[in-house]
Amino acid sequence: MLRIVTFALLFLVWTSSVANDSAREYFKFAKFSYDSREYSNALDFINSAIAIDQDYTSSLILRAQIYKELSNYNAMIADASRVIEMGNQAISISAQAYLLRGVAYFHVGNIQMALSDFN
Repeated sequence: MLRIVTFALLFLVWTSSVANDSAREYFKFAKFSYDSREYSNALDFINSAIAIDQDYTSSLILRAQIYKELSNYNAMIADASRVIEMGNQAISISAQAYLLRGVAYFHVGNIQMALSDFN
């Protein structure tokens, strides 16, 4: 019985590691596509990364940037807000999230919310 439990735990750790690696691989493809200005491809790749790891803040930030290029400001606000709500990331990630959300609020005409995020 102990052997089965040990195997099950090792399997769970391994699959979790594989999933995170897969999310990172999709992120790399998305970033390359974004840098190449292939925004629809980048969106497909980043959506795959987020489907695997929904808490991967770098993916959410990149998707918000992609949405900016596609003028999808409401989706941009949603992703940036999610990163801000998660609250457990580096200061540079938080700053990017507030900046992106502020830009999106500006584009949808919500100047007060934009100013709040810029401060």
